[in-house]
Amino acid sequence: MAKKNKKANNDSLPAAPGRTRIAYVSEAMRRYPWAWAWPLIALITLFVYSPFYSATLFISHENSILRLPLLSHARNIPQIFSRDFLLYTDGQYRPLSYAVIALARTWVAADWTIFWNLWMAGFHIVNACLLFSILRWYTPKISTALITALVFALHPLSAETVDNINHYPILLSLTLILSSLRCYLAYSNTKKRGWFAAALAFYLPALFCARPAFTLGFILLINELFILPSAGKKRLYRIAPFCLLPLLLSPAWLTLNPHPLHYRYIPLEGSSLWDGLFTVIGGTGVYLRGLLLSSGIPGFLHETVEKVFSWRHPLLIFWGIFHIAALSAILWLLKRRSLAAFGLSIMYIGLLPYASVAYNRVTDYIAWSYFYLPLVGWSIMIGGLFGALFNRKRKEIAAAGQIAMLALVVVWSGWSLHINSLTRHPIEYWNRIFEKDSRCKSVLIELGQSLLAKNNLSSALHDLFSPYVEDVREPCLLMARYYNAVGERLAAAIHLRFCIGMKSAGLVFGRESMAAADLLLSAGALDHAEDHLGKVLMVDPANASAMVRLAKIWLLKGRVMEAKQLARQIANLAPDFEEGLRLDQEIRQFEQKNQDKTMMYMINAPSPDWLNYVLDQERSPSLRREIISLSQRADPNDAIICMEAVIALLENEDYAEAAKKAKLIAQSLPNYPMALAVACAALAAGGESKEAIPYGYRAVSLSNRKPFAWQSLAMAYALKGELDESDQPFIQAIESDPSLASQFYYNLGLQKQKEGKIAEAIASLEKSVKASPNNLQAQQALGKASLYAQNSSGAIEKLLLSLKTKPDDASTLADLGRAYMKENQIENGVRSFQTAVKIEPENALYHYYLGSAYNRNQQKKEALHEFRIAVQLKPDDVEVRFALANTLFAAQEYSEASEHYRIVVRQKPDYPYVHANLGTIFQTQNKLDEAIQEYREEIRYYPKFADIYNRIIRICLQKGDRPNALETERQAKELGLELSQDIIAKLHETAAKE
Repeated sequence: MAKKNKKANNDSLPAAPGRTRIAYVSEAMRRYPWAWAWPLIALITLFVYSPFYSATLFISHENSILRLPLLSHARNIPQIFSRDFLLYTDGQYRPLSYAVIALARTWVAADWTIFWNLWMAGFHIVNACLLFSILRWYTPKISTALITALVFALHPLSAETVDNINHYPILLSLTLILSSLRCYLAYSNTKKRGWFAAALAFYLPALFCARPAFTLGFILLINELFILPSAGKKRLYRIAPFCLLPLLLSPAWLTLNPHPLHYRYIPLEGSSLWDGLFTVIGGTGVYLRGLLLSSGIPGFLHETVEKVFSWRHPLLIFWGIFHIAALSAILWLLKRRSLAAFGLSIMYIGLLPYASVAYNRVTDYIAWSYFYLPLVGWSIMIGGLFGALFNRKRKEIAAAGQIAMLALVVVWSGWSLHINSLTRHPIEYWNRIFEKDSRCKSVLIELGQSLLAKNNLSSALHDLFSPYVEDVREPCLLMARYYNAVGERLAAAIHLRFCIGMKSAGLVFGRESMAAADLLLSAGALDHAEDHLGKVLMVDPANASAMVRLAKIWLLKGRVMEAKQLARQIANLAPDFEEGLRLDQEIRQFEQKNQDKTMMYMINAPSPDWLNYVLDQERSPSLRREIISLSQRADPNDAIICMEAVIALLENEDYAEAAKKAKLIAQSLPNYPMALAVACAALAAGGESKEAIPYGYRAVSLSNRKPFAWQSLAMAYALKGELDESDQPFIQAIESDPSLASQFYYNLGLQKQKEGKIAEAIASLEKSVKASPNNLQAQQALGKASLYAQNSSGAIEKLLLSLKTKPDDASTLADLGRAYMKENQIENGVRSFQTAVKIEPENALYHYYLGSAYNRNQQKKEALHEFRIAVQLKPDDVEVRFALANTLFAAQEYSEASEHYRIVVRQKPDYPYVHANLGTIFQTQNKLDEAIQEYREEIRYYPKFADIYNRIIRICLQKGDRPNALETERQAKELGLELSQDIIAKLHETAAKE
């Protein structure tokens, strides 16, 4: 370790006369090492990062901070320091770094890729040079300082931070921390107060850049205690400001957080302080592999690091012992003023701001970028080991060790060069991450988004909805935007439904509302688009894109002045915003074409069915057909459209096709609870309950808080019908929830009714109503089951009760009418049917019921009217058409009645009484041969219809055809039928006369 006075390390004798030029250069390099070391560090670093300079991966990314309108001009800096700006900063208060970007953005465009990438690389080079300068205070060996700086500059962990513009706060924070440390060390050696003032001047803004700045006090404490010790009081005076300033600012850091309504925090489990500590300890192996082998870089640590929430977890025990041993060794080595131990202590200190999710409840609660400061400690540790090898007696071992370290630096730089090259090719970059660890779900979204940008739809869908996906909110949001952009509005609406249908908040909610607004705007639903844009601007008042769309809506509505005013606000917020500039041009063109201010653009409004689906997720019959048709022509990898088609098929009661598609969905999204729940429901409805139940259990196990998953599983169990002992745990589980128990017993009752077990069906439905008295479906089903049980009075009571819950339910009113008719309360039945028809005039069955009631009430004319409507609505319904023909027959409208009877014969030749009635018409019209033909058709299908034999014999006697009459009598006797004695007597009387 160097002495306290740095100048002693660089003292040298004046150059002797006659020295060579090489000697002078060597002397100058020894006296002023920074003059050649800094350019060398810069050149090597610039070379390693050279492929990165033209990369647009993170510059043009949707979430790039350069795309924030508030960062487009210096005038927005006051807003950057407000709490509201935390919405854009991962929930962390670090405004100064964003203010610096806003200042630069005043003159530099956001899409100037080379500038911003050089900007990031430049700060990184400065940090490496500062680290070199700092190491010169701790060691006289220039090689030690140089290897330390190069490890830091070239390590792949640096590339993970430098390559992403969103990590600039961490980059700038380290620049200020190292500058402050450099000034502090200068003050420690020179005692010049200016250096101490400069150290504080760098440190104070660092506190407003990123959380690692809070650790500088701990680093200085280690320095004062072990590395460059000083007297006790002086030590306290020196480090006191670096400890007090964070304490003074800590209330702001702890209280300035995004509002929970505007930002989605990660959920806490157990004691949040220990949760974070366990996770850090459990992930030590991942961190060490990254630091030493560059494994997992780049990547998403919060998706790959195992969460440890138990004291007994093997990872916690193993790495806990490791850390105790490591800290003990570091303390022992620090007492011996080991530079390597000082570096390791900085590594530990650098992770303190992120060690607990109680203070870092962001989505990326752990990330490689957080290791930028710990990487300084790692680099110092490597440099310390490199320098220590100089003191070994066996020079060959020292040389081998140093060569190995240099080789490691070369390997790290090669891997950094590879990572920087990948940033130029987004698809290769994200594929590389996924190949290294398939547990990364976020990378699939990034990969899908990159593929969509190249219009590679099939591959994008394959990644966005792969078997690894557990949450489809983000993929559906991307697909909703894509389909809207290519004009597939129904497909966009389907994906938007699965996106918005899930709970969300804050900027996520704003993004969903923005996608909905874009879809509604492109469809011409201006008022609804305006409403969604209002939601976006309520959450994000500085959303320039939303403001542009709102101005366009006002322009389309003819509100030119308001649109111009909003355009001025956009220009003031983001002067170089491209959409805002195009808006200005559109406003000018509009004013030129509409000088009289009265003309408006024509808008093609969307269909009501589509609009109801987007706004309320209601599927009309026609829209269900469109969804099913869309699923047949859509890309097979679009599991979401296929899943919505299954739901539509279930609503259409096409259970076989629904079950067929459901199996494909379950295979495509085996980790998405909704897909498994839909598969469970479809298979159960299709009669495959045993196969459905495992899917239901899987859905519940993945998310036991999803009601639909429990409902699907309950339905599968109910439709299974026969329950055995193994089903009892499930039944006990759902009975704790009245809504689930009610759904289960409702479906079980339907199944028992389908099997003809009416008594068991009624018992199950009664349990359903008891569990949830407001379950309208159960009340209705119980009333119907009572009807089937011939308990019409009980059915009336139960149906009237259900009407109190929903008085305008047409199905219940129709069933009530049927019950009244069975009780011979014809007037009440007519009124119930009339109300049902009024509510659902397109329902043919209700018109049929009403026509039948009119018939019983001797209102033949009204009955005929209702039957005609029923036939028009449902021309293929044989029963309805037969009722119309019978009513016409009773009204002696034989010709029309005959036409409808013949249609019935074509549709269903064996329909009871249709041939008999046709024969009666022909007999009435004295068409005896045709009558006999129809009668014989009737007895062909129904040979024991005795009255038909009587009619045939009567016609044969009328025609004088005694042989056929006798043959008919013989046929009837063989079947054991009793014929009319009058007709038989007449037949034999005729025979006797002959």
